[in-house]
Amino acid sequence: MNLESSGGESDLGSNGMRVEDFISLIEIPDTNNGSVVYNGENIYLQQQAYCLNDGVYAACGKDVAGNVYEIRWNTTIAWDDACEAFKKGDETQESFVEEESNACDWDNPYSIELIESAE
Repeated sequence: MNLESSGGESDLGSNGMRVEDFISLIEIPDTNNGSVVYNGENIYLQQQAYCLNDGVYAACGKDVAGNVYEIRWNTTIAWDDACEAFKKGDETQESFVEEESNACDWDNPYSIELIESAE
């Protein structure tokens, strides 16, 4: 495989494909939103988790093979209690409730479901 530049263009052997074109064909999961480990593999969140109507947080994730998953987290008891107290007028809970990193145990989702196989 030739990765040297020839005439200002880098190619991958006799097919003339440029390295830049080849790299653009490889789907690399977005790693900016964190990840969870499932069956020993990292699943990279493709979006920030969002709250569903039932108080569960969810996000889509992708592994390096291209499989797509739906990941769900339950809210913690501390979060639920703080939300309830805040709704009843306890303003001391406001900063805790506003910080969604407190909402779930993000390292331990309760559900990871394969929704699209790469194969």
